[in-house]
Amino acid sequence: MENITEGIKNDVNINYILDNNDVFFDIGYKVLKNQSSSGFIKCNKVFFNGKIKLIYDVSKYLALSNVINTLTIDKFIKILIKLLNILVAIKDNGFIEYRNILFNTNSIYLDINKLDVFLIYLPIKNNNMNNENNFFFELKKTIVEAIKNSKLIYESNINKLIDILTDNISIEAVIDELNNMEINKSKAQIYKKSYEEDLNQKAIEENKVLIKDDKKKKGILGGLFSRIKDKDNSTYNNTFHEYEDVSEEFQETTLMENESLIKLVALNAQIDFSLNVMKNEYIIGTNNGYSDGVINFNKAISRRHCKISVINNKFYITDLDSSNGTYLNGRRLEGNKKNEIKPGDVIKLANSEFKVVNL
Repeated sequence: MENITEGIKNDVNINYILDNNDVFFDIGYKVLKNQSSSGFIKCNKVFFNGKIKLIYDVSKYLALSNVINTLTIDKFIKILIKLLNILVAIKDNGFIEYRNILFNTNSIYLDINKLDVFLIYLPIKNNNMNNENNFFFELKKTIVEAIKNSKLIYESNINKLIDILTDNISIEAVIDELNNMEINKSKAQIYKKSYEEDLNQKAIEENKVLIKDDKKKKGILGGLFSRIKDKDNSTYNNTFHEYEDVSEEFQETTLMENESLIKLVALNAQIDFSLNVMKNEYIIGTNNGYSDGVINFNKAISRRHCKISVINNKFYITDLDSSNGTYLNGRRLEGNKKNEIKPGDVIKLANSEFKVVNL
């Protein structure tokens, strides 16, 4: 964008320096100060070496580009609907213009817990003649490119979403189409649940018949064993119990194998997220270079936050001197000390909770 230079950008704030103070739009700035609850990130104006600097506090949010690979299509559609509703509201505001909104995925921010959308608006006099239709076309193009470069491209119904975004229809029409996708998804889930319940009921009835038949067979076999027992009680009785013991041992061994792997499932999160512990030493954190299990939706979690170890088929968690702590069932763990964990335990990393379940 002309007459403006992007300054420092980090997880806490982003700032822009105006090359010419005359392009600053004071009325737009005052309107923006009252728009923080309407989908715009709060903006503060300061002076830096005689030039106006605009500072945006993004410490509570995450850029869409950083979380898009963790989103399901359902969550992504909810985000799109909220984004487009913000744009519709702009039509009723005479001082907020589309052309001053930054709409790349690095500048679209989310409150990941609520899936609320927040945008960066530059209160400047912009000579760019980009009108509403051109802006919307470029925004849709940006979103489609982001989808194609993310894991969302492998989601079911993603082609339907792309078709909606590439169709030449209004913002309001796109919102209607997205809402219809959500409604149809809900209907499909209700039908699937009903269908599965019918299958389960059918399976229960079939099992009742099998159990009844099995009891009849056992009655016949019981009579046979009873007659054999009269002839040679000890031999056949011992043989029968040896068979039962082998069966129990086999079932117990199978159960152990099923419990030999675990995963951590995020609780109370707005995204579907879990970590599969598939190594004897499994480090969890926010940095790709340091961690086996990467959590990129919570800045309070350290780069190398904790480690899960597998020793003699038991699992242990160790806090790696994290900044905001590791908790096991509500108790904060001492750094660098192993603590056994089992399925059903709740682990909290900083302020994000995970449940330990069998994989």
